[in-house]
Amino acid sequence: MSTSPGAPAPAAGEEGRPPAAAGRPVLDVFAVLAAMQQQLDDLREVVQAQQTTLQSLLDTSTSRPAHAAIGSSVRSR
Repeated sequence: MSTSPGAPAPAAGEEGRPPAAAGRPVLDVFAVLAAMQQQLDDLREVVQAQQTTLQSLLDTSTSRPAHAAIGSSVRSR
């Protein structure tokens, strides 16, 4: 990349890299990957919480006698 003698030098980005290469923005791949990993970790936590809730609901529903479950649904109508 050549500049004319009076033109200012391009501003340096992080670690002295130019902010754009050949007119394209510089993409910090590691920052993108770190953000994606954080999203995956967050999603994993949500899924684990949902699985815990579902298991708790299943445990509760299977621990009740069948006639109690039927009786409560009939009474609620």
